[in-house]
Amino acid sequence: MEEHKEEQKFELTLRMSENGIVCNAQALKDMLPSKLKPYNYIVTAENYDTAKADRAKLNNLCKVLKNARDKFENTDLQDWKTFKATIMDMEKMITQMADNLDNGVKDIDDKAQVEKMDEVRESYNIVAQSMPLQIPFEKLYSRKTYDAKKWTVKKILEDLQIRIDKIVQEWKLMGAYLPDDPADLEQVKQVYIDTLDVAIAKSKADDLRAIRHKIASQQAETHEEPKQAPETPQIPNSEPNLMNVDKKQRVVAEFTATRPFYDEMNVLVKKHKVAVKVIEREDL
Repeated sequence: MEEHKEEQKFELTLRMSENGIVCNAQALKDMLPSKLKPYNYIVTAENYDTAKADRAKLNNLCKVLKNARDKFENTDLQDWKTFKATIMDMEKMITQMADNLDNGVKDIDDKAQVEKMDEVRESYNIVAQSMPLQIPFEKLYSRKTYDAKKWTVKKILEDLQIRIDKIVQEWKLMGAYLPDDPADLEQVKQVYIDTLDVAIAKSKADDLRAIRHKIASQQAETHEEPKQAPETPQIPNSEPNLMNVDKKQRVVAEFTATRPFYDEMNVLVKKHKVAVKVIEREDL
């Protein structure tokens, strides 16, 4: 009996009056946490049947609220729905007309912006002829900035001149770092044109110079002329005499030669069973 009394208390009031909509939704929402608290438990095998019953209660309560809302919208607010649809149709008609005017305004603005850009381009093409680098007009002309009406042709040209002076000055500074090779020079130019960043261009020049230096060093090592070998000291021999063929001699000599020479000498030493004593050896 007490539970039924509590259920009656949690009842949505929603109706129209002379003063407007009467609704206790906020009061019910404030009550809801305490009302839902008894249902906040873990379902187990022991309370399974209770959980099913509680679930049905909660679903039913939600259905009651939804039905009350739907009924109010379909009765008391039915006229409003009709008015709302009519108002939205008017908004759409007005918006369409405004869009048509907006398209016309944008066409005129775009034409003026293009004419302004072309006028600036004509002046830029004259100045560009004396620049050390051929910087594309589009690289310097920012439509996002210059399309604004506050940017007149005179003001844009003044701003571009500042940027051009900066480019000329930076490229002069780059002169000390530019590579001699024409192909490398073109690469550095293109990097600067693409980025307009002197630091990035200098880094590119340094990288290309390092590569060229490495290649040159490798080529120098590969094509280095062999040093003239010193004359091989001759071992003194006696006059050719068949009587001296088996006579042994002791010779002290110094050789400076490449490895193949010693390999051949080792073959001779082994062949003739020569006694050899290495006194000193030095790698040159």
